[in-house]
Amino acid sequence: MQPSVSPSLSPPSLRREGPPVGGPPGAPGDTLQGGPPGGPPYTEGSSVGGPPVRGPYMGGPPVRGPSLGGPPVGGPSLRGPPFGGLPRLLLCNGVALGCLRFRRGPLLMTLRDSFYVAVRTVKGGKRLLGLERNIHRLAASAAAAAARREAALLQQGGPQQPGAPIDNGGPLHRSAAADFNECFRHTLKRDITLLLRLFKFLAAPPAAAAAAAAADAAMLPEGTEVALTLILTPLGLPQLVEALALPTLPPGALAASSSSSAAAAAADAAADAAAAEGGNCSSAAKGDNSSFANLKLMMLAEPLVPSSAVCCSLPPQQQQQQGQQQQQQQQQQLVSVGDSDGSPGTQKEEASSKNSNSSSSSSNSSSSSSSSTVRWCNVLLLPHGGRQQPHEKSTDWVLERQQLLQEAQQQAAKRGVPIEEVLLDRDGSLLEGCSSNFFVYSRARGCVLTAPVSLCLPGVTRELSLSVFAALNLETVFEAPRWRQRKDEDWAAAWISSASRLLLPVRTLIKPKSPLQQQQQQQQEQQQQQQQQVEQQKQEVKQQQQHLERQQHQLEQQQQNQLEQQQQQQQQQQQQQKAAWIAVDSPVGEEVRVYLLHPDDTPPQHKPSQQQQQQQQQQQQQQQQQQQQEGESFAADFEEIEFDVGPDSLAARAAQLTKEMAEAEAEIIFP
Repeated sequence: MQPSVSPSLSPPSLRREGPPVGGPPGAPGDTLQGGPPGGPPYTEGSSVGGPPVRGPYMGGPPVRGPSLGGPPVGGPSLRGPPFGGLPRLLLCNGVALGCLRFRRGPLLMTLRDSFYVAVRTVKGGKRLLGLERNIHRLAASAAAAAARREAALLQQGGPQQPGAPIDNGGPLHRSAAADFNECFRHTLKRDITLLLRLFKFLAAPPAAAAAAAAADAAMLPEGTEVALTLILTPLGLPQLVEALALPTLPPGALAASSSSSAAAAAADAAADAAAAEGGNCSSAAKGDNSSFANLKLMMLAEPLVPSSAVCCSLPPQQQQQQGQQQQQQQQQQLVSVGDSDGSPGTQKEEASSKNSNSSSSSSNSSSSSSSSTVRWCNVLLLPHGGRQQPHEKSTDWVLERQQLLQEAQQQAAKRGVPIEEVLLDRDGSLLEGCSSNFFVYSRARGCVLTAPVSLCLPGVTRELSLSVFAALNLETVFEAPRWRQRKDEDWAAAWISSASRLLLPVRTLIKPKSPLQQQQQQQQEQQQQQQQQVEQQKQEVKQQQQHLERQQHQLEQQQQNQLEQQQQQQQQQQQQQKAAWIAVDSPVGEEVRVYLLHPDDTPPQHKPSQQQQQQQQQQQQQQQQQQQQEGESFAADFEEIEFDVGPDSLAARAAQLTKEMAEAEAEIIFP
């Protein structure tokens, strides 16, 4: 189903009238010396867009993006051929950079004033989920931001270029815009196909690498899926490489290849045909006066690594309940067999055989179902007024949400539990997550509650989840769930949804109490315990002393960790300075130039010894124990609600059905 195209929608220009470095020519940063118009020239050693920012730790790996954090899994070997691992690849204007160490989070925080969408593969990399709608959203987000900037300039009396779009993008003919958008969509899909083929080639074992490059039907390694981030950014490829502290690209990497020139010519022909049909909109169709013609298209492909904050086994309490239920079922079977007719010996033998068979089958079914369907997470509620532009996916929000994620890191340390996501709590109304949509099932009202589309991002997975609820005969009410009504409405299940997580059940919603609530609770406790006031004061003094000691110990550990991180960053910078890009033969033809980053071998003295590794493990265990102890003492500062996430629960069944529907509805890329 093709998305509707607005007359004002004008994708980035596909013409290449200059050296095609990182994007369409005529854009800032097209050459090593070229920079943004009116700005300083680009020189080697300058930092454009700022250095990569390290994301917070929320009970999981650093950089909480769409569940893509964590240390690199596999990856091309630094000592051997770059095959058989799980690579990270960046594709921009026919240049592919491989063996990268950065993830989506640091990349998006480096690309300021940019727009992005996230898509993922299913069925072992053969299908893409939500590609068409995300292509439309990517262009629409950039067009909406450009329209706001132009409106602001008009209000301020700023200069306006002749023929520039006004209000809704100017008088661009609908058929011409549709033809041009179709050309942009075709080009983007072609690049995605090339990027996935290159990813499969680098992820395949050396013996199967050639076959993976030749056969489009070759699947990824078992259990592997790819997360794709499509970005429109004003930053050029040389500037991005410098901002990420990567080695300078070879001069040949910035030259146009014959195939890319042919693709540019084809794009020009399509734009000319659209302009001819559209009459007086030739310049707009070609992108000469486009509101965002200076944006470049970049694509990042990386393995879809599950977050360590997503649990894949039943909580201890539910495990005990499940065991008790199985024991009760076994006892009932014994009683029913004993009451039936027949000899006692035969009855006992039949009971024992049936009991053993039922227990083994139930254990097998529970283990298989739990391994396939039991996935859950903990979610934290933090006060926030909501995003200013909830329908746009821009890197401005990526930077803004870092403060929320840092606070979540502190709250996770206090509770001693992993936290996967932060929900925006606007005066008790739960809008959406930092990178997800939110749903809750009210048993009293018999419906699913979720924020209306005007208050949240209408994601592709959100729409898929709504279809799942309808298939389960659950009505959806577009009303932001209110925390104060959770008991009256009898909340029985909750989920978060995103491209990387699909529909993920929520085990615990955690809400920090307000200072007023904490003060009232303290006053009530003081009134009830006036007789033990002296003893309490002594205990409080001891607790404060212990707390101060723990804080001092934590500060010392943080300082030590910061020193270690600084040393590691210095070592990485020194290593990156010695690293170099190595050109390899492109397995996908001349359309893409491939460069792999191969740093020099780390000296032996820089590698941690076994004793150092054991010390680090001991420190981590001690830190976890301290976090659990502090979590018990800080439990009174939180309100929370728990949900059933077992394999037979509504939350798990909806999540499993979402996965099945996603695989069925995803667009086929490789047959």
